[in-house]
Amino acid sequence: MAEHADGWLYSALAPEIQRANTARWRRLTGESGAPGSKPYAQAGYLVLDEDPRSAPRPLPQGWAMGREPLLDLFKTYEAGGVDQLMVNLRLNSRPADEVLAELAEYLLPHFPTPEIHPAARASHLTFRQF
Repeated sequence: MAEHADGWLYSALAPEIQRANTARWRRLTGESGAPGSKPYAQAGYLVLDEDPRSAPRPLPQGWAMGREPLLDLFKTYEAGGVDQLMVNLRLNSRPADEVLAELAEYLLPHFPTPEIHPAARASHLTFRQF
């Protein structure tokens, strides 16, 4: 069945569990995870604290912490084979534009955009806020 999928989207889990999932995905698709492979993606809620060093704390289906431990966590996911991370900012007490600006300035430069798998590119959606 994996050969017919464009990718695998899963909810936020601990890095060691995600590493097992990405390994399984690569095994099922026969792909290495190199740029252009079918992506393994993960989605979850993100509460980004104002204190950049704020320690992680439990958040069902997501992450709550400052940007420095968040960068470390996202780097761990990347090393474990997660290709894409999607975050939902709905639970933040800070304005979304403020959180997005912080993510853009401090986290995004650490994650250059790779080539998208052709099947994923064909089904890629763009969402706009009106």
